[in-house]
Amino acid sequence: MVENLSGRYVMWSVNPFNMLYQIWHEINSGAKFGVPHIVGTVKVDGSRIVEMEIEAVPHAREIKLIFAEENRIYFLIPIRVEEGIEGAYLRLIKALGVVG
Repeated sequence: MVENLSGRYVMWSVNPFNMLYQIWHEINSGAKFGVPHIVGTVKVDGSRIVEMEIEAVPHAREIKLIFAEENRIYFLIPIRVEEGIEGAYLRLIKALGVVG
């Protein structure tokens, strides 16, 4: 459970760090073709993130998009390989509003 700046707690039913670890090779390989990004969706149920889909894609330039529709959040977040999986994790949870 993580508290964001609004004081609201968000509980994860999935492990985003583990999911990033599973696709880290693709993120790292994508850096050869452009700026590596993670793209995906999370499904929210109240204050709980209950589902997450994520994949790695390279883009010609850095783009950050995040929008919500009903109970899903869609995201495209640039990743810096030199920050490692830990940096990618922090970028993800910050972008999703879980931390400030």
